[in-house]
Amino acid sequence: MSSQNKIFQREINKDRFDYVLFLVLTCVLALVTLKGFTFAPEIRNDWNSLGFSYDTSIPLILAVPFDLLYVGVAVWFLIRRKVAFGKKQLIMTTIFIILAAFRISSYFLFPESVEFSLSNPFDPNQIIDISYSDYALVDKCIECIAEVIFLFHLYLIAMVFPTLNKDKKDIVSSVVLMLFAAVAIVMTIYSMITEGDILLGNLYYYLDKPGYMINDAISFTSHRNVFGFFLTLGVISQVLFLFKKPNFISILIMLYLAAFTILIHSRTSISICFLLLGLTMISFIVLNLKKHPVISCSFILMILAAIILVVLSLTVFKDRVVVKKIYEELKKFFDFTSVNNRIDHISTSWKLLTYHSYFFWMGLGRVPFMHNYHQYLVAINYEPNTVTSHNGFLEPFFYQGAVMGIIYFIFYIVIFGLIIYLFVKKDKNIGISYLLAGVGLFIHSIFEMRAIFIFESTSILFMMIFLFPLIKEYSYFIANKEDIIDNRRYKTLIYKLS
Repeated sequence: MSSQNKIFQREINKDRFDYVLFLVLTCVLALVTLKGFTFAPEIRNDWNSLGFSYDTSIPLILAVPFDLLYVGVAVWFLIRRKVAFGKKQLIMTTIFIILAAFRISSYFLFPESVEFSLSNPFDPNQIIDISYSDYALVDKCIECIAEVIFLFHLYLIAMVFPTLNKDKKDIVSSVVLMLFAAVAIVMTIYSMITEGDILLGNLYYYLDKPGYMINDAISFTSHRNVFGFFLTLGVISQVLFLFKKPNFISILIMLYLAAFTILIHSRTSISICFLLLGLTMISFIVLNLKKHPVISCSFILMILAAIILVVLSLTVFKDRVVVKKIYEELKKFFDFTSVNNRIDHISTSWKLLTYHSYFFWMGLGRVPFMHNYHQYLVAINYEPNTVTSHNGFLEPFFYQGAVMGIIYFIFYIVIFGLIIYLFVKKDKNIGISYLLAGVGLFIHSIFEMRAIFIFESTSILFMMIFLFPLIKEYSYFIANKEDIIDNRRYKTLIYKLS
């Protein structure tokens, strides 16, 4: 290997290490942005026997080491990358400083005392009165620092992550995608070990065996929708990996995880996973029928088998017990009562936000929002342990107000622009994979309080599985645009000549 190649390989290895370092930094961010909880047994809930607190931040004993750990790793990362401050970097730095100052001021300008009057959606004649006083200084400081760190992480992504563009093989990104699938598979295995009777009972219920009812299955998590969230991420990871490196293992993983969503009875995950399966098959066939005929033909056979099964169910087997059971479950599946409940959550959250002009522009803040909303849910006796608007796009709006909501909306437009650019300019396979993944995450964010820009720990996973690989693909293409285009033209010419 020549000295020039050794230098280039050293740069590739440095980029790979820094990619891993940035992922570690992101995992630490998930710890920094943890919500409040307590070790007090009298207010314990189901999640790992920890009591959840609706009116405090993360405990100080954890906040300090997590914050210091993040800052320390971030400084080391910046030193390693030798970030140059050109015109673009100075503009981004200025924007970060302005946003950080804005959010800091929002914490310390919070109204001292506020009273809310909200109607009960189940009883329009009942009015719920909620009073709220400015929250404790220590909690305010912890939340403020955590939110500034969250904004700083977005700043780091814009500043540094696009420079990680030398690795053509994109090994780290591929490993991360497979890790998401591995985590989902491990969760299903754990669920089969700890709740095998529930999963088996759900299967017997679907098969219309007498004496069995559908029950929610969980894994390491406390709720089926959180379990389903990880299964959804596993499917999305394999959608991205399949179009990057076509293989049958990814297909089997997608089929397995999608099937498991039925057993845990999570409608959001069932809908997303099977929609992505269908769209992935069709897209892959359209784009890769000649390049990858074996996989494409396998998808065609799966689609034909599904169509034949549906036709037979509607005709020959329509009177079978199992088919009738499927019809019955489909009717329940399309019962949108829970969707209407989510609309009530959004409506109530909006009333809290618009009750005071300060809240509309500056946000309620995470602790005040959760505290007020918890009071309201307890008063109407409705899901007091689910303190959320149930919408990932609106949740940051409630925490941080209209100003940040508009900025995050611009960020989403930029992300969509990157996907379209990759689809048109680089590689349709890469572009369509991120478009499909984006569809899955978009649907999930509509009905659950997880999205890329929520100041919350589990939402950090959206960055790791979707945002980072997307920016990496875009950055590599921009940095090597001419070589990639020339290589594509050469391959096209060889293909036509052959």
